[in-house]
Amino acid sequence: VKLFAPKDLPLFSADVKDPNSIPKVKELRALTRWAEGMVWVSPEVHGNFSAVFKNQVDWMPLTEGALRPTQGKTLAVLQVNAGSQSFNTVNNLRVLGRWMRMVCIPNQSSIPKAYNEFNEDGSLKDSSLRNRVVDVVEELFKYTLLLRDQQPYLLARYGEKRAMQERHLKQTKSMASGAVLRSLVKPIILDVRSEKEVAAEKGGKKLAGSINVPLNVDGNPQSVHRTTAEEFRAKLREAGVALSQLSKEETAFIAHCTKGNTDYIGRGARAAALLRDMGFVSSYNGGSADEIRTALAS
Repeated sequence: VKLFAPKDLPLFSADVKDPNSIPKVKELRALTRWAEGMVWVSPEVHGNFSAVFKNQVDWMPLTEGALRPTQGKTLAVLQVNAGSQSFNTVNNLRVLGRWMRMVCIPNQSSIPKAYNEFNEDGSLKDSSLRNRVVDVVEELFKYTLLLRDQQPYLLARYGEKRAMQERHLKQTKSMASGAVLRSLVKPIILDVRSEKEVAAEKGGKKLAGSINVPLNVDGNPQSVHRTTAEEFRAKLREAGVALSQLSKEETAFIAHCTKGNTDYIGRGARAAALLRDMGFVSSYNGGSADEIRTALAS
């Protein structure tokens, strides 16, 4: 458990070009990245959380490059009151937490007349109010454990996934150069032609050691049904390619169909793009069997 004290944290400004040049901001952002879950506590000031508290959240970025520091992390909200019990602040903290794409746990705590509830050393007096705080923190711990291994799934967003897929298709639409293909160490060559195309040697005779994994599902061309990553993963598994046992950084793939550079996105390009979608960054469109054979022999 680590605590952040907002003393010396400057007023937020979007005009600061390098926030990490400010020591207190750098500390806050490092803690934001480090944390699996957070506890937000604020006094209620005029029916809402304090400006000092909001200033801390304003310095937390929604994005840092490809990283989303707060998304998918757990959050517990608590408030203290100078007067009677209120829930305005915890309710508004929930809204703020959702905006930061965090997972707010159901339980919460609000302490009325807080000046009566603390000992001289700053600890809470033994009471039902303290018990509620413990309940909240224990629930946060449990939710954090439950969600700990689910971050990749929670962080996956449809819009970003679509953008990634389009980027990968753009990268693989053209055939990789011979120099790139020759530089690959023990690449796995995937022949994504249909069995009939392989038998007819469309695009060339089958390459020795290549694995035939027809990309089309139920014989439907990509214009009728575009093969998904999940469908292609299943086809690879059926063909004996255990992706879970391969290093995404070190394994290289060359995918090919019947021809290389075309006006449309060929199956070799789509297969390579799907592999990149799955995290295999060294996946390339080899064009056709003959084109790969020529490239590797040069």
